[in-house]
Amino acid sequence: MGVTGGVRRGGFSLLELVIVLSLIALLGAGLGIVLRTGGGAPMRAGETMLARMAQAARTQAVLLQTPARLIILDDPGDTADHLRWCGVVYADPDADDVLWVAANQGHRLPDGVLFRPPDGAARMELEFPRAAGIVEGVGAARSWYYIEFDGRGRVGRTVSVPLAREPDNWDGRAASLPEPTGGFFVQRSGAVIFAGEEDRP
Repeated sequence: MGVTGGVRRGGFSLLELVIVLSLIALLGAGLGIVLRTGGGAPMRAGETMLARMAQAARTQAVLLQTPARLIILDDPGDTADHLRWCGVVYADPDADDVLWVAANQGHRLPDGVLFRPPDGAARMELEFPRAAGIVEGVGAARSWYYIEFDGRGRVGRTVSVPLAREPDNWDGRAASLPEPTGGFFVQRSGAVIFAGEEDRP
């Protein structure tokens, strides 16, 4: 009987190459997370939480094929949650008017970490959270900064989402916050990209 299949030639199979490249990518991603931030554990936790919320808004937009927004509270009178409380809302795809519905109950950034609104950041007036849709600016509305994803999960332009450490005796004004020490960008495609140590937003 003859042997079929012959002798294996030198080199790697496609499957072996894919596995090796996947392992290298995972190790590189882990190293990037470790090296990315110099703001300590609270800043890293804040970046991760807010980036996940942005991705949740993007996912909501794509799944429902309707605009969705990551919102961050802008209420200097609320010293506990101003520039800390964030959530996700989406436009009710079945409503005739634009009704914003809460996709979650919201989350608070870690102590000592605040969203530092960039110049020209978009704002909306909204009562949040609500399980039923509500028209923007109606009811017990509060001011929120937002980043909007369209029904394809994209944003109109690359958006900076900077975070800063809360200074001692902070007066609640965004203008008095120190320079950002953390954060990320949301690219036009909707992807979240963390800034390098030298060029943080």
